[in-house]
Amino acid sequence: MYTNTLQENLTIGEAAACLGMTRGALQQRLNRGSFPIEPIRYADGGHRYFNKAAIEALATGGLSALETLLAGNSAEQKGH
Repeated sequence: MYTNTLQENLTIGEAAACLGMTRGALQQRLNRGSFPIEPIRYADGGHRYFNKAAIEALATGGLSALETLLAGNSAEQKGH
């Protein structure tokens, strides 16, 4: 089964750097609802994290790579 751990996730600053954006630019896209990845919130004071594999897929292959990754995770979850 697919699980997220803190080690597999990136902070908003790390995600922005991986995507070649500033933290502020990523924050603006999140506020507008124009970013394709929903952040993960842990009970650590409300910090937002992003799945590392999803950010890397988006950074290297764009939306099609992200969709492929998400489709694979969905199939993996259904299989278990």
